[in-house]
Amino acid sequence: FPVTIVQAEYYRLAAQCLHEAEFKNTKQRLIWQLHSEGYSYNEIAKELGLNFRKVRYVVDCLAKEFGLKIVTTKQD
Repeated sequence: FPVTIVQAEYYRLAAQCLHEAEFKNTKQRLIWQLHSEGYSYNEIAKELGLNFRKVRYVVDCLAKEFGLKIVTTKQD
């Protein structure tokens, strides 16, 4: 899917959070890193050997904490 301007800005901010925010653990940071690179929840789950729901929960919680409204490029 082509990335829109809104999505590009979202992922820019998500990447900025990756470098500026404190994460509770390495796994949480890895999930956010892959998310900020545009990976889908399913792709992240597969890559890290996690459950889809766990990935979605972590991303949703972090996005809320960072004040971001989630924008994705792929259907999950």
